[in-house]
Amino acid sequence: MKNPSIYLYKFLISALLCTISIFAAAQENYKPMLVEGRSWLMMDEMFGPDNKFQKYTYTVCGDSIERGIKCKKVRIEYINPSDPSYNTIHLPFFEKDGCLYSFIDGISKLLDFNLDVGDEAAEAGRVIKKDTIFIKGKNYKRLTFEKCFGENNLPVIWVEGIGYNIDRYMTYVQRPINYPINTYILACYENGECIFEWDDFFAESISTGISNTEADSKQPQQKMYDLTGKTLKTPRKGEVYIKDGKKYVGR
Repeated sequence: MKNPSIYLYKFLISALLCTISIFAAAQENYKPMLVEGRSWLMMDEMFGPDNKFQKYTYTVCGDSIERGIKCKKVRIEYINPSDPSYNTIHLPFFEKDGCLYSFIDGISKLLDFNLDVGDEAAEAGRVIKKDTIFIKGKNYKRLTFEKCFGENNLPVIWVEGIGYNIDRYMTYVQRPINYPINTYILACYENGECIFEWDDFFAESISTGISNTEADSKQPQQKMYDLTGKTLKTPRKGEVYIKDGKKYVGR
């Protein structure tokens, strides 16, 4: 009769290899943001005595070491800066295990694509939907949150490999003091070619091998708004509108 410990040993080895395989597959499928040559067209909406809009770009441009951690440098450049003191700056970011980090206030987790429906994410609130969208030949994981920001009450959406549609805290640019801020990603480029645009955040989800999931019906419904971001009460027949991060046509 064989020693039972041999069976236990084989079982533990098999379980370990299975765990490693699953982890490796998850990492392989993750779409990183910090790809050399990738850039984003951003816009800040600053509310104050007079509303201001400032456009700028983020561009991944090389490697660096920060506090012993290998990072990517991101160059921030202003487009027709509203203040002459706004200068081009470089900041370090890094990704690990499906998360994006910065070094503002220590090491800060900015985005986490391991979140599932019901999980919390800082000011964005709970995840109410997790699905996949197909944009310009690629699949992207999408997380939709319960919180809405901005004058038009837009839902917060994170797209893996791209970033957020609207944000109030993941911003690092100079701006007037005491101005509430909304920050938007208008477009994302890779080596000069546009791979993602603002409207793509609201693309219809697709069916994949992994089921798309939503929070239960007790969650408050998101408001409806048109493609310009204007809130709608009742869409007109044939009018395209956004609801719960998806496109619909009025009937």
